[in-house]
Amino acid sequence: MEGFWTLGVLLLSCLLLPNPVSSQTSPNPDQHPAEPEEVPFKHQAVRATQEQKDSGAQEVLPPRPHCVRCCEPPEHRFYPRYQPQINMTILKVGRKKPLHSNDYYQTLIFDTEFVNLYDHFNMFTGKFYCYVPGIYYFSLNVHTWNQKETYLHIMRNGAEVVILYAQVSDRSIMQSQSVMLELREQDEVWVRLYKGERENAVFSDEYDTYITFSGHLIKYSGDP
Repeated sequence: MEGFWTLGVLLLSCLLLPNPVSSQTSPNPDQHPAEPEEVPFKHQAVRATQEQKDSGAQEVLPPRPHCVRCCEPPEHRFYPRYQPQINMTILKVGRKKPLHSNDYYQTLIFDTEFVNLYDHFNMFTGKFYCYVPGIYYFSLNVHTWNQKETYLHIMRNGAEVVILYAQVSDRSIMQSQSVMLELREQDEVWVRLYKGERENAVFSDEYDTYITFSGHLIKYSGDP
């Protein structure tokens, strides 16, 4: 009997002891605590959903317009360059001596050379010889003589082209004449005093140059 009493006391003590599980607050059946491993998965799902929304919004937006130049940038533009061809014949000659002539035609000879590029003007014959065909400009300047007639021609080969003329006067003056000529190779240009009834003369002296003859090539015949 004493043993049964002891066993009953022990059983009663066990029943009276508080239950650690039952002492805790019972969870709400409607709430399910999130497991630690589920939280990252939820964040990843939310992020994936947001990325899908963002990508969908980008697809809906119209594409950005591209800037297209209507012409090439300035550094790439093509500007044709003009390459001038310097193949000019230039001459400038003068005479310091006066000249009288009324008996025959006489070529005006020059004794002073200012410019004679390539020596196309012959100082001994008084003639310009064309080696480069093209269009040339010539100019003649003289000083008349008091009481004398001044009568000259600019000649091309054997034909008169233009005249320089001054009537007899008590006053001497400067006279000039110019002309453009299209010359072929081996053509000759020169100045000739005309033979007339009156004394034909041009004035100059050894101190100053009163008589000049000049010319230059304007356009080479081979240019387009």
